[in-house]
Amino acid sequence: MRITGDGAALSVDGARVAWTQPWWGAQRWTSTVDDGRVVVTDGRSPAVSTYAFATAPDSLELHGGGAVARWVCTVEPGDTVELGVVLAIASDRPRSVDVARSGARGFPDAFAAVADRWRSTWTAAFTPGNGSFSGHLPVLHGAPAGLARTYYLGVLLAIYLRNTGVSPIGPVFLTGGPRLGPTTTFFWDQSEWAHTAAMLEPVGTRAWILAALSQPYDRCHSFDTRNLLPVGNHYAANDHALFRTVQAYLAVTGDLDLLTEKAGTSTVLDHLRTLANRPRAAFGDGVLADFGRDAWELLECVPNYRDGVVSFNAGYAGMLRGLAALLRRLGPSSPSPSLSPSLSPSLSLSEEADRADADADALAAAVLRQYAGGGRWNIAHPEGDETIGHVLDFVFVAAELADDLSPRVRAEMVEFVTGHLLDGDWMRALDPDDPIAPRSDRPDHGAAGAFCAWPGATAYGLCRLGRPDLAAALLSRIHASTSGAVWGQAMESVGDGRFRVAERGVANRDSLAGAAATEAILVGLFGLPATGSPVMPGIGTLHHPRVQQPSPQPRHPTG
Repeated sequence: MRITGDGAALSVDGARVAWTQPWWGAQRWTSTVDDGRVVVTDGRSPAVSTYAFATAPDSLELHGGGAVARWVCTVEPGDTVELGVVLAIASDRPRSVDVARSGARGFPDAFAAVADRWRSTWTAAFTPGNGSFSGHLPVLHGAPAGLARTYYLGVLLAIYLRNTGVSPIGPVFLTGGPRLGPTTTFFWDQSEWAHTAAMLEPVGTRAWILAALSQPYDRCHSFDTRNLLPVGNHYAANDHALFRTVQAYLAVTGDLDLLTEKAGTSTVLDHLRTLANRPRAAFGDGVLADFGRDAWELLECVPNYRDGVVSFNAGYAGMLRGLAALLRRLGPSSPSPSLSPSLSPSLSLSEEADRADADADALAAAVLRQYAGGGRWNIAHPEGDETIGHVLDFVFVAAELADDLSPRVRAEMVEFVTGHLLDGDWMRALDPDDPIAPRSDRPDHGAAGAFCAWPGATAYGLCRLGRPDLAAALLSRIHASTSGAVWGQAMESVGDGRFRVAERGVANRDSLAGAAATEAILVGLFGLPATGSPVMPGIGTLHHPRVQQPSPQPRHPTG
């Protein structure tokens, strides 16, 4: 079997017996050359695409459902050659051809106008009361060059993946570039930069929350924002992702009216109750949540990361405490008539909050009993525990249970992540020395690299564990790993601490979750949305941040 970038071919005893045909060879699309322009019509819709050229190609040949244009250029040292190509898509041929022809004739001005629109959009993202976004982000002044570059690259990534026309709910931030989902948002990816999204686009974030909670999130990992339909298999991360996205939005905006809104058949508050109260496992002491045996619901490529994993159990403990804090914020001693009945309608909100805190304490204690030492954690299986060294355990425990950890465990977790996972400009999701590493060779979730959100999430975890200095150092260098301008879904190691957007396997060339780096700077290093003040000297200041009064803090066990 020979597999190349152009396709695959099967040979038996030296004779080729089967091979693939290029996708564009199908008869769905038909191309013609019209006065030096290529016009492509779609056999299944009224869409027509026209390619026009500011500089006529030396040859133009039809090829399958498209065409190949070639220019032969002689470029002297120091000279520059510019070739302009215009693509116009319309629902009828005359309109498509006319727009493409006009753009090609005035290409320099049209191209400059595109740049001007992007500059205007970029400036608006940092301007209070702008006309492009319903919110804004703070300007970072006086920060070290590396930290500032990472901050602004994360914002650039989000703006690049923002789409204002694809969805009926308004502007949305798509999870990845058009290669693997031009209308899709994943619940997990949205949560990785939830505070930043709520600052930049609060109206769009609110609409997204209501649309997301209206999906069958117990049976999918994302949804199509154009048709508002579920996509894919279930992810164990969904509950935590959706809860934290709502929690971040409330912290930034103070919009408690969202809780009374209906998403599907339930209010947002009742969705939060459902999300935080996952049934417990039938094995062990029955306290930890069981996430099942389907690896595709968790980390996909790490075959033993299933059953009672520490990461999402720590997440549920944090969610329960967050729910308790929210219920106390609502305040009344009896259920509000404006809210749907709770999961235990006989309880007052304060009693429900006390019960959530008690459940959280029991779950947090069960998670801590899974500590294996040396910064690693045990997975609870029905047949017994198994130790693993994965960044996801570090990220969730540090974010949700930092106040429950002893100084020794904190120090060992920091030592593990800095000594075994961080690597030069990026990191590895799984310790390369872990016994399962040879069977987890994938550049997003395994030992070959890391998903684009996890350096930012790791930096936030370091802040939570009292090491903002290490977080700032990490965030100051991860910009060097970008290739193609921004981070991709998977970033793979190329040796000597250097990483790049993964070129093997199937992955998005650009992925929204990389904005977690900006989230870590705003929330981890500057304490937004509570204060906006730097947690350590020398990392700059934020201009016009959106600061809310801090919400009541979850109750943590004393002693």
